[in-house]
Amino acid sequence: MIEMEVMGHVPTEGAVEAAFAYAKQLGGRPSQARSAVEQGLRIARARDPKLLVWLERAAEVLERQHENQRGQTRRSTSDFTQKFEPQVVQMWREAYRTADQGSPAAPFGYIYAAAGTFAGLIPRC
Repeated sequence: MIEMEVMGHVPTEGAVEAAFAYAKQLGGRPSQARSAVEQGLRIARARDPKLLVWLERAAEVLERQHENQRGQTRRSTSDFTQKFEPQVVQMWREAYRTADQGSPAAPFGYIYAAAGTFAGLIPRC
């Protein structure tokens, strides 16, 4: 039952781009975003399956977009200097990792809030 419910909130590329923009928007207005960030942190501490799926898949979508822009994957190059992840992808992966371990980090609050909003867990502010 939960798995079916979770799979209904799989992020598309457009949704990930919108969530990324929303996270940046929240970061630009901290006083109005405080409630959403606190809710995002609570949901991440609770290890909500919808949020975890959303964070993981969003990081994959962001990585795939980066690879498409470069024209090659990290796995297809032999040059070590080309095997890097952009900071955005690293942040979303780390947000997923910390939430999955049950110890979400406050600096990722905007990411949790954006992912929670687009997963249908937090009302948009």
